[in-house]
Amino acid sequence: MRADEIRVTLCNWISGWRFENLTVMNKPNGCVVNGILHFDMEYNAIPIQDAYSMEIFWPNDYPKSLPIVTELSEKIPRHDDYHCSENGILCLAIPTEMRILIQKDTNITFFINHFIVPFLYANSYRMKYGKYPWSTLPHRWDGVLEYFMDFFNFKDKQQTLKFLNNLYKNNRKNLKKHKYCPCGSGRKFYECHKKEYEKLRNYCTHKIFKQDLENMFGAMLKNFL
Repeated sequence: MRADEIRVTLCNWISGWRFENLTVMNKPNGCVVNGILHFDMEYNAIPIQDAYSMEIFWPNDYPKSLPIVTELSEKIPRHDDYHCSENGILCLAIPTEMRILIQKDTNITFFINHFIVPFLYANSYRMKYGKYPWSTLPHRWDGVLEYFMDFFNFKDKQQTLKFLNNLYKNNRKNLKKHKYCPCGSGRKFYECHKKEYEKLRNYCTHKIFKQDLENMFGAMLKNFL
């Protein structure tokens, strides 16, 4: 989606939010949306209106590559506990979780409605009431492990870590159904976690999944996996 298309989409779309001072600029590998995002959202009968200065990098190969969302006004503390990096980039969700939801709609307005606005609402709610309105995963690798522990129905983080480790080190061709499952259960892959793995591959290739692991674990990858 080019900058002019995104500008028209955002200017014509109103769904509980709007951009003020909107600018959209083309870049070699995507475009950058900049402006003040005003939103009006209600959860459990608690409405919140607020505004944040935002920058969204929208990659040309979306949804293969995911948008990078940065909060510029520093209303959100630069701290892991707030799912915000030192440079203001927001951790909106686990990439795999985002890829699964994005399958419903790859439009930029869907992304804003389902990821950005709820994230900002939760932060404004926390500033007002001292807690998040819903449960959130821990930041960084602990949250990643909890997500995949639930996704693959593992009993503990150690088994989850072993499985992710083996998925990362193996090419897809090595993950044959009659080989032993990478989780270490001693059962064949087809009768253990092949179904969950194939479900994952409905939303991303094995190569993209490995890239997501690199992005999620960052510099800790070699030591942690």
